[in-house]
Amino acid sequence: MKKVLEPLVQDLNRVHESGLDLKSLHFSVVTVAFTGDNLSMHRLAGLQCGFSGGQVCRLCLARHKHLKLLHSVDDCVERTTRAHRSHLEALAIDPARNGPLYCITSVSPLNGVSNFEVMEQLPPDAMHDILEGGAAVVLRRVLCGLTEDKVLTKEDLE
Repeated sequence: MKKVLEPLVQDLNRVHESGLDLKSLHFSVVTVAFTGDNLSMHRLAGLQCGFSGGQVCRLCLARHKHLKLLHSVDDCVERTTRAHRSHLEALAIDPARNGPLYCITSVSPLNGVSNFEVMEQLPPDAMHDILEGGAAVVLRRVLCGLTEDKVLTKEDLE
């Protein structure tokens, strides 16, 4: 993937440095984020791409086997830029041991983009993480609570 993305990284760095000149206007350019589905974002970040085992989230260090025990953000250890750099250093020392330990497969090709932090600028996948994930659970609980408290009836929801 690094070879495929290398021209893009070079172009982004060039435009970051020199900006864009259009007619008589000059525009500064920054890369704010790369977006995509979870599988693509994990691959771009150099993280494990399976979601049925190991660390399944690029935002925290939660392991699949512990997901049912995690009920709030406070229960999770955030995958910070600083921690991720430390994990990449460990990967360089012993890839066979530390790659699986931190669920890292490689250094992200996006690490070469100037002023870009992989752990901070790959946002969550809105469809999978929010609409199919947390929002559905929250909405279900809110509606159940409203019907239990007799604020709404099941007929109101039909």
